[in-house]
Amino acid sequence: MRHARHLMIALAFPLVLTACASSSMPDFLQVYQMDIHQGNILSDENVAKLRIGMPQDEVRFLLGSPMLVDIFHNDRWDYVYYKKAGKGEPEQKRVSLFFENGRLTRIEPSPSAAAP
Repeated sequence: MRHARHLMIALAFPLVLTACASSSMPDFLQVYQMDIHQGNILSDENVAKLRIGMPQDEVRFLLGSPMLVDIFHNDRWDYVYYKKAGKGEPEQKRVSLFFENGRLTRIEPSPSAAAP
């Protein structure tokens, strides 16, 4: 009798635990996930202020230091921004800027950055 009781408890315990693993748990019971921001914040307003012919110093003042300056292509600056808001979908923006003689000659936004 005693073994049967222990067996029932041992079988019921995993069933109770699987109920706790449901994905339809209320928000107040779920674990908090903080927002993650990495890279240079690329606001649409600041990217829209970029103009062909702008000096590198003004670009650096507007967007900050580039995330990546390729040692083989010193005239290319890459700005990358990654954001994951809690449990939401991640968002990534990328803008590549090209310079000649210290002046901005070309702006290449990523497809996600070009979309509204």
